[in-house]
Amino acid sequence: MTNAEVTFGIIELCKMQTLVLVLLYFGAAAGQVCHDYQFQCANGNCIPLSWECDDYNDCGDNSDEQNCNGGTQQCSASQFQCTDGSCIPTVWVCDGDNDCGDMSDEQNCNGEGGLATCGGFLNETAGSISPPYGNNMDCIWTISAPAGYFIEVEFTAFDVEDDGSSCRYDYVAVYDGADTSAPLLAKLCGSTIPAPLRSQGSALTVRFVTDSSITETGFTLVYTTTDQQPMHASGCGGPKELTGPFGDFFSMNFPNNYGNNAQCKWEITVEAGKRINLVFPIFELETERDCNNDFVEIIDNNISQGRLCGNLNVQLPPYTSMSNTLSVMFYSDDSTTATGFAAQYTTIV
Repeated sequence: MTNAEVTFGIIELCKMQTLVLVLLYFGAAAGQVCHDYQFQCANGNCIPLSWECDDYNDCGDNSDEQNCNGGTQQCSASQFQCTDGSCIPTVWVCDGDNDCGDMSDEQNCNGEGGLATCGGFLNETAGSISPPYGNNMDCIWTISAPAGYFIEVEFTAFDVEDDGSSCRYDYVAVYDGADTSAPLLAKLCGSTIPAPLRSQGSALTVRFVTDSSITETGFTLVYTTTDQQPMHASGCGGPKELTGPFGDFFSMNFPNNYGNNAQCKWEITVEAGKRINLVFPIFELETERDCNNDFVEIIDNNISQGRLCGNLNVQLPPYTSMSNTLSVMFYSDDSTTATGFAAQYTTIV
């Protein structure tokens, strides 16, 4: 075999290896499934939906910055443009169903197929909300406190048509302000009693929306006013102390956005002589580069193992403790929230 033939063979082998690597890469990328709160990049990666059309190449292939049209989708003549920018058929407008997901298709209906309104303004220092549960409702209550005071709501009963994490049909939404344009603290459905919620100012808005079918027993919430700055208690989003051989815990309000000004701590203890394996199946905090605003911190043997922040759903590895105890801290600042996290732990030898 001549030198030229050997050289040609090596070149062809390199080409084949390169092709295999490319196919493996794109095959793996194509097989990745993003969550409903994530954007699927053309290369198969997943990024938070909020990163789409933000003038930053988060995907690495710029697919998250294509077809942005100034951030608003262009609807056709036969479609209705929702407040959030999405498009639905015009025949769905004022049909009693929340097709947009933000109720904008059921506003200004002049009593024809739209939602029945109820609610009101509440300015007592304490009170409760427990509306009847019917179809086609859109009830809004605005709770007001004196300047310098804050509002806390606690659900004592909760059973609203379950639709998983999306809550598209019937739901209770709580906004941190005087109307529904204020930041959303939580969008709730199902039968699990939610964690308490606190305002960051002197007003809080509660909205109860139902569609044209299926009702449950509804909800009851009590509210109080306080002059104490909101700060979530230790263990928010789950019990403070976890002592079973396995378990899970979440940021408050999960899978809805967590609250501001959180200081949460979970202490995990398993059988002596064993260790703890901790994983975060879902992890999406405020987008930042240096983890100074919202972050999770793992404390092992009283030593910080560093901070975690941003969207780490794809690359976050499991953590194994050095002993049978482990602490997890969660902090959030006074602005910008995200989906939060779900954490699971198991006992290992």
